[in-house]
Amino acid sequence: MLPAKGPRARTKSTRELTADDLLTLDEMISGSETVREYKRKHSPKRGAYTYGTVSMILLYILMECRRQTYRGIASPLSTEDAFILGFPIKDGRIMIPSAAGLNHFVNHILIPNLMTDLSEEFGRYFVSAGNDDSAVTLDSAPP
Repeated sequence: MLPAKGPRARTKSTRELTADDLLTLDEMISGSETVREYKRKHSPKRGAYTYGTVSMILLYILMECRRQTYRGIASPLSTEDAFILGFPIKDGRIMIPSAAGLNHFVNHILIPNLMTDLSEEFGRYFVSAGNDDSAVTLDSAPP
């Protein structure tokens, strides 16, 4: 279940989105029933190495907001940003997914298994969290 009181959108900005800016989304996505159910059903077999679902969703959001390609986001991602997004540390090194790994996650996990339910869940949340003085706008027009 999403948190009862959600984050308020900041005023529009032209500065580049940072991983720190996504920390409020981290809490919301981690609390999502859709994500929890997916993780419960698809937990990796013992010893299998996978990136966290929430970390990969946040990386994809960062990529889309920065209007970068898979390769464009994965290669210049700083260690600090990767740490903030929750990627694991193995042998003293932060593990950053490759462009192919992110592409696979988006096209074979996020879109077919999570996107519709997440969109509906967040849509319901934002509508229910609003009041008479609030408005939610979604712009699907290309920039």
